[in-house]
Amino acid sequence: MFIYFCSFVLSVSKWIHLNWGDEGLITLFSKVWRLLKPDGVFILEPQPWKSYISCRQVSEVASTNYKNLTIFPQQFQEILLDKIGFRKIENLSSSLTGSKTGFNRPILALWK
Repeated sequence: MFIYFCSFVLSVSKWIHLNWGDEGLITLFSKVWRLLKPDGVFILEPQPWKSYISCRQVSEVASTNYKNLTIFPQQFQEILLDKIGFRKIENLSSSLTGSKTGFNRPILALWK
């Protein structure tokens, strides 16, 4: 029997990104990768860019960081594979149907 370690980041990557900028997001991804055991799985639910727009004014820090972001959610997969070092990615929600409105977001599984 194999037991793999797993890390979940659901509905928070946007808040890390808005509060700590691109550097904070890359730090999160790097720390998760370092903490996972070989063959460990990182489950990520990135929020779409349009949700950033509606949340950018929750604080002065978020508003300032929003203006300076150069990494966008559609780039996360490429960054996680090519820069962070995850070896495989699968969109777990691509085969789901009947999602509730507002929660039709990708849920990604990434293997170390």
